[in-house]
Amino acid sequence: MFSLYTLDILYNVTFFVTLIYGWQIYSGSAAIRGNTKGIAFMFAVFAALMLGLYDIGYGYSADRERYAYSFLQYVNSDISWNEILLNKEWAFHLYQNLTSFLGEPQYWFILTAFIYVFNYYVVAKRIAPESTLLLFLAIVGAFCFNSYGINTIRAGLALFFCCSRIDIL
Repeated sequence: MFSLYTLDILYNVTFFVTLIYGWQIYSGSAAIRGNTKGIAFMFAVFAALMLGLYDIGYGYSADRERYAYSFLQYVNSDISWNEILLNKEWAFHLYQNLTSFLGEPQYWFILTAFIYVFNYYVVAKRIAPESTLLLFLAIVGAFCFNSYGINTIRAGLALFFCCSRIDIL
């Protein structure tokens, strides 16, 4: 859908939001004392759309292309529950089977990106209720956020489960 520059948009927006927020912290602005959950939520929607709408890249993308082909297998054929449950990665295949009603791989990537990003948003909101935006910006700016959200979706979803379990403890 978008070109390879989609992530550049995410990087640049993340940089400028962090720059503006950092300047407000530095100058002691009263806006920082207010609750920033609304801004963090809008930024989470933006980040999820940027990750989900990233080009699948048939022919030059490794993992993302394999996930798209794997998802299309569930859309175009009737794979039995036995086959899914006997697979060593049964949870991921079950997820792909349950979401196969979406039909298009791009929609599946958008849904998966929303699950991936909003789980981090929930973790940031629980850990730092008064500074949700600051923590969420740190999460989005982390070196592994985009790579887990783009290429290794299974690892990104697994990382979410680890983070959400740590948050509950």
